[in-house]
Amino acid sequence: MCLLAPRFRRTGPLGFSLDDTQLKRAGLDYWKSVCVRVHDDWDAFYEYWRGLDTPGRLVAFSKFGARPHAEEGAYKPGDWLLFGAETTGLPDAAMEACKASGGVRRIPIDESHVRSLNLSVSCGIGVYEALRQLDGPPSGPCSDD
Repeated sequence: MCLLAPRFRRTGPLGFSLDDTQLKRAGLDYWKSVCVRVHDDWDAFYEYWRGLDTPGRLVAFSKFGARPHAEEGAYKPGDWLLFGAETTGLPDAAMEACKASGGVRRIPIDESHVRSLNLSVSCGIGVYEALRQLDGPPSGPCSDD
C-alpha cells in the first residue's frame, strides 16, 4: 500500500529493496530529497497515524470509490492519500478508516478494456489533482513526525 503526504510512506511487505541501485537510479537527482518511511503493515501505519497530534484525513483511491477524484473541494491540507495494490486494492480496514475520515475517491477507467490502472499512474493522477486543488506542493518538514 502506498501512502502519500508531504512524505512517501509504504506499508510492507514491499517486494523490493529500497537500497536497490536500480530504484535509486530511477530517482536520479531527487532521490536524496525523498523522505521514505516504511511501516510493517496497515495496522502499524494506522497506529502511527492515530498517534499524531493532528493526523489529517485519510483519503483512499479505489475503483469502488463513491466520489470522483477530481470533485472540487475533495482535498484539504494535511490529507493522507492512500493507494492499494493493483491486484487487491486497499485492505478492508483501510477502506473503512478512509470512509470514516476523508472518503474514497474513484479515478475513472473504462473497465471494458482495462482491469486496473498502474499504481504509479494512479498515484500521479491522485497527487496531481490534490496539488492542483490545493494550489501547490505539500508543505512540512522532511523529518520524522
